[in-house]
Amino acid sequence: MTLYKNLNNGSDNLEPWVGDQLNRQKIAKKLTTILTTVKQPFVVSIEAPFGGGKSFFLQHWQKSLKEDNANTVFFNAWETDYADDPLMAFLATLEAQLPDIKNSSTTKSLNKNGIIESGKKLLTSMALNVIETGSAGIIKASDITNADDNPTIQRYANFKSSQQYIVHFQAMLTAYGKKLREQDSKNRPVIIFVDELDRCRPNYAIEVLEAIKHFFSVENFVFVLGVDKAQLSSSIGAVYGPTVDGTAYLQKFIEWSYRLPEPKTKEFITQLLHRFHLEEVLKSKDNFTDGSQLFTEYFTYYSRLFSLQLRDVERYFTQLNVIMRSFDNRPIFPMLLVLLVIVRDKNPTLYRKYCTEQVDDEQVMHYLKDLSSSHWFMEHTDKRYARDLLHAWIVASGTQDRQILDCRFEKLSEKYNELSNKGVPIDQKTEYMVEILSSALIKHDYFCKISFPYTPKQSIANYLYDHIEDITQ
Repeated sequence: MTLYKNLNNGSDNLEPWVGDQLNRQKIAKKLTTILTTVKQPFVVSIEAPFGGGKSFFLQHWQKSLKEDNANTVFFNAWETDYADDPLMAFLATLEAQLPDIKNSSTTKSLNKNGIIESGKKLLTSMALNVIETGSAGIIKASDITNADDNPTIQRYANFKSSQQYIVHFQAMLTAYGKKLREQDSKNRPVIIFVDELDRCRPNYAIEVLEAIKHFFSVENFVFVLGVDKAQLSSSIGAVYGPTVDGTAYLQKFIEWSYRLPEPKTKEFITQLLHRFHLEEVLKSKDNFTDGSQLFTEYFTYYSRLFSLQLRDVERYFTQLNVIMRSFDNRPIFPMLLVLLVIVRDKNPTLYRKYCTEQVDDEQVMHYLKDLSSSHWFMEHTDKRYARDLLHAWIVASGTQDRQILDCRFEKLSEKYNELSNKGVPIDQKTEYMVEILSSALIKHDYFCKISFPYTPKQSIANYLYDHIEDITQ
């Protein structure tokens, strides 16, 4: 059986909108229509929490525009935050991705190489000021340029020179952008996508914004930033202090913000199941479950219960993709396996103790009830069957001792029967519990029958624990 990985190699290797389970192609088309009308300098932010699908959206949007012959650039800020100066990183990206003017009768300086050379001169002029300032005056710009010996005059000259280079660079960039737009059959501006700002070190993230504002704020260039505004505001606070209003600060750079709609987690999980080809794994095992349907249903519950972002879900899928294939033809109990993989990450002590029979189901259920998002799953009436089925499996999987199981199930059954006899309203009792407990016991017994002839006797949780730890150590 083939092992599939989740590829994310940048927009050059993408098929546009393949795997767009969240149907975000529609959003990209609407935004493209809006941005096509823009002529002045313009910066738009695409906002979503960390792990909310911003990178997928920006990469596929840029790729679809590129295949439609639009002039676009994709700048991954996180991949360049080792650089001292984002302007340098921007120039290198522009040089690699922007086209030359087609059939141009204009001078060579208007072409891409001319833009890059102008940018390099700007970098050099700025570097002289940085060298003198950074060395506390020990190294003079005049020592390098052999210019006037008066340090004040020299600093002024360097500043004036930098300003002139900025004006020249922006003038060339403006003319270049105008020509590219004229040659675009759909009259679109140059669109520069900037991704992963919220993952950068705080100083660099702000310097990228400053570079866009001071150097690239010219007509016919539009910047699209993928940001987690809360994280970026935190970066601003880390640099300028907690009293600075990060949101107000960002408004200096961003003309318009668009927030991606909250994704439907179940659809995303279904898409990942297909992308990793895990349906075939679920079908190939004797899982005592309804396969993909139950896997998707409970992964969706866990995502909300643990407040998982899309990036978290994708990360757990990557782990499960490997773990589930390690079982050969033995059962994998996906409903419980997914829970254990998540709890291993969130509460490793509880995970280890439950899997080694040091705590029982009550402590696990107490932990789940204490989660900040637990009310939705642990209290709502319409989730009682799913909740009780999970509880029954936690009971049945936590020990290999049938006597302990019989005792625990008997107490639970008595509890629910007592509630029923007292006339507790339907939304506070579970009419399915006895049926669920019996079903879980049968499945536990069958697991023991088919597994223990080949392995030492162990609980289902411990059996899963061994597989998880063998693969993820």
